[in-house]
Amino acid sequence: MITSGKNPRIQNLVKLSQSKHRRQQKLFLVEGDREVERALRASYEPVEIYVREDLSELAQSVLDQCEGLRPERVSEGVFKKIAYRERGGGGIVAVFRERSQQMPPRKERECWLVVEALEKPGNLGALLRGADGFGATGIVLVNHSGDLYHPHTIRASLGTVFHLAVLTMSAEELTQWSQSRELSLLISRPDAEESLLHMTLPPRVGFVLGSEAFGVSESFAEQKRHFKLPMQGVADSLNLSVASALMGYEWLRQMS
Repeated sequence: MITSGKNPRIQNLVKLSQSKHRRQQKLFLVEGDREVERALRASYEPVEIYVREDLSELAQSVLDQCEGLRPERVSEGVFKKIAYRERGGGGIVAVFRERSQQMPPRKERECWLVVEALEKPGNLGALLRGADGFGATGIVLVNHSGDLYHPHTIRASLGTVFHLAVLTMSAEELTQWSQSRELSLLISRPDAEESLLHMTLPPRVGFVLGSEAFGVSESFAEQKRHFKLPMQGVADSLNLSVASALMGYEWLRQMS
């Protein structure tokens, strides 16, 4: 059992909480029995696994899936040092190897969320969780320099980050990519005249959303079809993850 926070392996785990070290080592941390199980199910490669004495049943079954990889037992104090949750997520923290994102095969019906200038990792995680719920094909991050494997993204997504395609590109690349994939880009703007609820949505669509503070930039001004979500109260907009989920579920309803 590792009992010292000064152990070199533990010190490196702490470093992996920082984006710079994740990028350098091409490794990232996953905490929580459910999240680790979903990373394994998505065929991410585990490198190391650290556990406390009081494992949840799911965490124990996760260990059974990692043949040939011996878990390192750590003391409660050491676990608190490497964990970012208060309750520990089932008593398991794993190190996984990064991998490049794969373009999903083209389908007859596709729904993508296209988000510009998304900043907070927790917002990305919530976006992913909603996208997974309505069956999105993937997410496109435009002008995004963030970190897909940030602990808050993984946690807020409940591990769905491992099962969805997440692409990064510029606004210019988006135009070419959407044309090659035959997607109709629909721009969400609070000042649009057309309501989402009155639209007949295409089977291959990309919903474009901007930042909650500034909306979609002029990079998308050439896109002609804009829409809005009808707001009945005093607020003029919704949280990004809530808005995107409503769009996706309306598309799913129309496709059903």
